Amino acid sequence: ENVSIEQLQRGEISKDDINSNARFAMWEDLQSRFYDGKELMGSGIGSVQNYMYSNFVFGGLKVPHNDYVQMSCDSGIIGVVLYLLVVFAIIVHSFVVYQKYTDVSIKMCAIVAGSSMAGVALTMYTDNVVNYSMATLSYPFGFYGMMLGLIKGEK
Repeated sequence: ENVSIEQLQRGEISKDDINSNARFAMWEDLQSRFYDGKELMGSGIGSVQNYMYSNFVFGGLKVPHNDYVQMSCDSGIIGVVLYLLVVFAIIVHSFVVYQKYTDVSIKMCAIVAGSSMAGVALTMYTDNVVNYSMATLSYPFGFYGMMLGLIKGEK
């Protein structure tokens, strides 16, 4: 119960001591079903969602709460790498634009787009951000688009 981050850092607590609400077991099961043996291309878009909606698994959960597991199972290494390349490109380009331009509105859109994209990429590890795209995933792309529009309007 009374666990501190210092205990984790000192190695007094292992990953097995963390109550993951069975997420680690679910991720391992999904990867063994849909990823293992199909690492390059996965099992096909929607495989994980179809499985979880069609079967009562993990107490009735409908999503794996890890977009990277779902992407790797559905579209393999190729899909995950392509997605991460887009995320990385937006983050890098946003920070380049932030350094290059002096207009405050461009700088604001750039810093919000880059930092929120980084936040979304981190959150995808423990939640289903892609499934809730209107609530989370759209904001970085929206600010990135506004940044590009402001740059185009400046020229």
